[in-house]
Amino acid sequence: MFNENVYRTRVKKLQELMRNEGIDLLAVLDMENYFYLTGELRKQPRLYIPAEGEPLILVFRGELEDAKRSTWIKNIESYGSLPEMMKHVIMMIRNYNVKTVGFDFEFSLPAFLLERFETANPTVRVADARDILMELKMIKKVVRLNLLEKLRK
Repeated sequence: MFNENVYRTRVKKLQELMRNEGIDLLAVLDMENYFYLTGELRKQPRLYIPAEGEPLILVFRGELEDAKRSTWIKNIESYGSLPEMMKHVIMMIRNYNVKTVGFDFEFSLPAFLLERFETANPTVRVADARDILMELKMIKKVVRLNLLEKLRK
């Protein structure tokens, strides 16, 4: 079993980095970052983290119960189609008064999804959040390196 506090701490630190960069909402759509922030694996990860507030996981309708058992995040919604998924995201954008959404502009970001997102949300700015995700992971690496150095002594 995973330590829920580790993942909560990561999300809180990420939210701090998001606020510093002016990112109101972060869309995590790749397995590596999704696992790093939730502690669970999902074939098609859809994690949305507001700069303030609780994260949202979107899952296919048949995965809802499994997702509820597999992660510390309590805010989980299901969808059956791309328009239904986008409806959840649009509601989050409205509820949190989002002006800028960050995505990790990496190979795993589906271009069609980004295009549909921009079409459905023409007033929302899209930003590359790769740097803040890397910075978050660097904090972990520095802590781990310091621990290894202490163990060697």
